[in-house]
Amino acid sequence: MFTKPLLTAAAAGLLFASSPMRADAGKPLAGLWNVRVELTNCATGEPLPFPGATFDALALFERDGTMHDTNATSPPARSSGFGVWRQVSDRVYRFAFKFFQFDSAGATPTGSTIVRHRLRLAENGARYSSKGTAEFYDVSGIRILPDGCSESTATRFQ
Repeated sequence: MFTKPLLTAAAAGLLFASSPMRADAGKPLAGLWNVRVELTNCATGEPLPFPGATFDALALFERDGTMHDTNATSPPARSSGFGVWRQVSDRVYRFAFKFFQFDSAGATPTGSTIVRHRLRLAENGARYSSKGTAEFYDVSGIRILPDGCSESTATRFQ
C-alpha cells in the first residue's frame, strides 16, 4: 500500500543527488525534508504541554506542486498525507495536505485532517520554518471545531 510513495521518495532522492539540476542548486523548495512539528495553542502560539505534541516527520515537495507527508505519530491511526504547494513570493510558500485518521487498531476510519501552512525558506535553501492550522473532519466530512495549530522547522534530507 505504501510501496509507491516510498519508491517515489527514493527515486526523488536519487534524482536530486545525481542531477545537475539538484534541488539545492537554485535553492527551491522541491526535495525531501526532515521536519520537526510542534503543536501549539492557537490563541497564544505557545507549545501544547503534553507528550506527543512535538514529533518528527518527512515532507516530500515535488517540482510539479504536489507533496507527500508522513510522520512518526501512531502509524496505525494515521495515513500518509498528500497535498499541494505553491510559491507565493521570494522564499515564501503555502502548502496544504490531507490525511485520514483511524481507531487505535487502524481498522475503522474516524475522520480526516487538512493541514495548511505558510512556509519561509531560509536564504541558503537548506532550512525552512512554517506555521499554520489543522482542520478536523468527522467520517461524514463535517468540520469539527476548533481548529488546531502547529509550527515546524525543517532541514533538507541528505
